[in-house]
Amino acid sequence: MPLESCTRGENMRIVITGSVGFIAGHLLEQLIKDGHSILGLDDLSIHDYCIPSWVTADIQYKAKLILGMYGDCTDRSTMDKIDKFDPDVIFDLACKPLPHSLQHPVNNFTVNTKIALNLLELLRNTNKKIRLVHFSSSEVYGTAQDDIMDENHQLRPTTPY
Repeated sequence: MPLESCTRGENMRIVITGSVGFIAGHLLEQLIKDGHSILGLDDLSIHDYCIPSWVTADIQYKAKLILGMYGDCTDRSTMDKIDKFDPDVIFDLACKPLPHSLQHPVNNFTVNTKIALNLLELLRNTNKKIRLVHFSSSEVYGTAQDDIMDENHQLRPTTPY
């Protein structure tokens, strides 16, 4: 799905969960350049509780970044912050990463599904129409069976992730 199909309005209010991750960070940068108001949430758990170097002062100034444990999407109070921000779109990229799933599969499943559930509950309980774009992983397909993996590739996951 092209980014433009999710962000058609001018100065939309957009939430990005997992906002300091590699993909989410680049999405955040582009949406700032496009003139949107951004609320970025990240618990910094995969960054050893340090803000990555790509999060420049300029990005922090232009986006409302809630970083650290206060940006934990498994926490109901974080959902309240999202609700108060009154978003048009939520890009959900928050998750415990693949290596974590290999060492702690139950916790990985619990955390990742709780994030999705909290966001879905937020949407269910709001009177406003909010678009949710949930990011997944190629891990749902498992090992590539074809040179090009598309949405029609067989689902044969090999990890808990």
